[in-house]
Amino acid sequence: VLIYLPALPVKFGIHTDYSLLLKQDKRNFLEFIEARHAVMVGRFIGAWLASIQCWFAVTIASLSLHRIFFFFCFMGINAWLIFFFRRKCRLDLFWSLALTLMIFFLPGSQVSILWSSFSVFGCLNLLLSIAVYYFYDHAKETFSRNAGSILKMALAVVLLIAVFFIYPPSALFIAVLASSRIIFSQPDQWIQTKKSALQDIGFLILGMIAYFLIDRLIVHPFALSTGRFWEPHQPEYQAGLLNNVFAKIPLLKEIMTVSLAGGFHPLFGDPSSLLTLGILAGGMIYLIIQRRKYVPQPPGRAGIEKFLLLSALFLLSLASILAPQGYLKLTGYRVIHASSALIVVYLFSLLIFLTGNANERLKGMCASLAALMIFTSAIITAINIRWVVKNASLELSLVQSA
Repeated sequence: VLIYLPALPVKFGIHTDYSLLLKQDKRNFLEFIEARHAVMVGRFIGAWLASIQCWFAVTIASLSLHRIFFFFCFMGINAWLIFFFRRKCRLDLFWSLALTLMIFFLPGSQVSILWSSFSVFGCLNLLLSIAVYYFYDHAKETFSRNAGSILKMALAVVLLIAVFFIYPPSALFIAVLASSRIIFSQPDQWIQTKKSALQDIGFLILGMIAYFLIDRLIVHPFALSTGRFWEPHQPEYQAGLLNNVFAKIPLLKEIMTVSLAGGFHPLFGDPSSLLTLGILAGGMIYLIIQRRKYVPQPPGRAGIEKFLLLSALFLLSLASILAPQGYLKLTGYRVIHASSALIVVYLFSLLIFLTGNANERLKGMCASLAALMIFTSAIITAINIRWVVKNASLELSLVQSA
């Protein structure tokens, strides 16, 4: 709360926040000034929700109430993540809190709270996506091939399609939850874990295919037929799936660099990714040296399967920006929130694994490193938030005095 406190009561807006005050087209539930554009790029439910948000945006000062509301929404996300890491991944309280806080300090999380006009697409949809995964997971675990179970599973797919129609990148945060269950699974339960992971991947792929077909065959043509919507001409919104893999290599490199940098990127830029790489490399080298202590037998088929499943989920977390053929340059932290969170999970899973058969000294070192990273990320987040508030407030003051 103290970190975000400077941004909550202050009168300011970021980027398209002021457009929440410019209401239009009340008859058609498209009051948000960018709603028509959102409909045409596959976010028609998000457009409606943003239009509802417009009802509560009366003055510039009221935007602070939006930030407060979405801040507490993210507190709900944090509580859910702690519960998930404790119950589903069987981590102790320290590591559950550590993972949750590092995700909370990511630039994508900051954007979801501070950028009021994006918060519906970011923070709210993130919360809804986690809820959809919990509902799907319950339906999966209690599935018994009767009408009720089939109906619940079908409803889970429908809800997944709905969160895709709000904002696909935040909906793909589900890949983080699915990956965490693989990473922190017990070796003696690998068969069940693999089956569950394949079901999760199938669930995501089915939802994405259904979302794409509904958007391209129903929503998009219908919107054009009304004569009140227009085709977006930005390259990243051009229709058509990826047809040139090599054209995406620079984008993938940029995504990996920014995701590895995580919460350090807003202040220190791309070079800060070397810190995460250094910790990962150091941990892996130590594991190789002490491999007999941590891995008595060489990784067999299960290790390869785990690697392939995690790779598939990582690519799925980026599907909304890797698939469109015109998307060749990263457009912001908001589209890689899931991949950045996955890097956090990979990094901390290495630290947790190192503590498994370690002496007390190494356990203390890993815990201290995690605590230091959390503390440093908190300081950087606080500095970045103050910088954003200062610049946005100054910009507003200059406009109002002109």
